[in-house]
Amino acid sequence: MDLYESQYPAVISHNLMQILRLISGGVCLTLLCLALWKFPLSSQFIYMTHWGNHLGIYSNFIALYLGRKKGSPVAIKEAKGIYQVLLILMEFAMIMQIMIVVVYWPFVHKSVIERCTVLGTINDKWFMFTTTHLHTFPFIAVLINTLITKFQYNYAHYKYCIYIGLFYSVFNFAGTMHLGRPLYPFLTWTDHWTLIILVALTAFACSMYLGIAYLINRTKKN
Repeated sequence: MDLYESQYPAVISHNLMQILRLISGGVCLTLLCLALWKFPLSSQFIYMTHWGNHLGIYSNFIALYLGRKKGSPVAIKEAKGIYQVLLILMEFAMIMQIMIVVVYWPFVHKSVIERCTVLGTINDKWFMFTTTHLHTFPFIAVLINTLITKFQYNYAHYKYCIYIGLFYSVFNFAGTMHLGRPLYPFLTWTDHWTLIILVALTAFACSMYLGIAYLINRTKKN
């Protein structure tokens, strides 16, 4: 992991890389502020979308901070302390954003529009702007940081997908009970299918992690 020199130094200088990280983190932070303005505070804890946006903020700004001075590259298996934290944040920021985009647009967006129409929030331009772009811009921001930063995935970290899946299941259940309705139309907590779908999504996340790790590690130099 080298946070000072970009993955493509001939094209992206150190200063440009830092600017891109600042813009990417700034976009995610702006969406956080909009979400705090337009949505209940509880949404930050119970929706996977907001978890992903937080990872985008933390991973970009920590990389920005650590990349401000030239230092010796850190081997992935030797990453410790803040570097280990950043590595995990960057790995799962990308995985979570892919999951958000893949799940939201085909399976959730239609029901969100229908609910907003019933509640009248469809006419609130800032509410709809935030709702829509929380499922787009953080993905782009995280993708940029992933592509320009010289790092590789640690295959062994795939197991964290299981821990995150279990942890989020608890928050999803609590959120469903808190709101009195499913957070997502396919996770109703009324029958065994909710658990089956959660297991399937976790297995998909593990497989995707290993696939993304393979692609990143094959195409990048550490």
